[in-house]
Amino acid sequence: MREIKLAANAKLNLTLDIVGAREDGYHLLKMVNRCVNLSDEVILRRTQKSGIKITSNARFLPRFEKNLAYKAAARLYEKIGAPLPDMEIDITKRIPTQAGLGGGSADAAATLVGLNRLFSLGLSEHELCSVAKTVGADVPYCVAGIPALVTGIGEIIEPIEDNTDFCVVILMPREGRSTKEAFALFDSGRAFKRPDTDGMLDALKRGDNSGAAALLCNAFQTIESNETTERLVSILLSEGALGASLTGSGAAVFGIFPDMLAA
Repeated sequence: MREIKLAANAKLNLTLDIVGAREDGYHLLKMVNRCVNLSDEVILRRTQKSGIKITSNARFLPRFEKNLAYKAAARLYEKIGAPLPDMEIDITKRIPTQAGLGGGSADAAATLVGLNRLFSLGLSEHELCSVAKTVGADVPYCVAGIPALVTGIGEIIEPIEDNTDFCVVILMPREGRSTKEAFALFDSGRAFKRPDTDGMLDALKRGDNSGAAALLCNAFQTIESNETTERLVSILLSEGALGASLTGSGAAVFGIFPDMLAA
């Protein structure tokens, strides 16, 4: 096999709670996550050229060590104690950046999974996730790609039962939002609303679309009032969304609709 093509799916945070901070500066989170069909396309291709080359339809995408897909490949081969292979990683971007949708993390996760398959490395999902957590906080979840309760700094993934069946509409403002700036507000001591994580888990298990929509809650949305975020939430609700919320640290907002026709 000379190449492999993978979908790198975006993620949504149905709930996001900030439960503390570590001494090294990382924040401890408690999140209910699920993936959506919005995805980048990642193609891993063997080449005769030396090292790894990143190509993309997005001009803004970093091409070397600052690219999470490149970083993922480097960390994986550090783990197995082998030199980097000669290959090209081609990323077709569809997931917006600085959106809270985990686009870069999804690309990194797809790279880990793809390398494992393309070069028959034989690593388990647990081993891939151990590499993923050294790349970025959202990367382990993107490797798993299942409905899950995510804790720690993002590296602890617990599968959950999700019997809901709804459609999602995502709105992205023109300007993205910095995760670092969002966490700085928490560090300054700002008060915020805590999500009902247990209630969300119960609603998902029961297949209660309306109940899950009513419990959407993101600490970043309540830690700072943002006019653009609130406007997008209002638009979604006015168009019939059962509930709407920020995802990640923003700037994207999503709404839950009962079916495709309503969406």
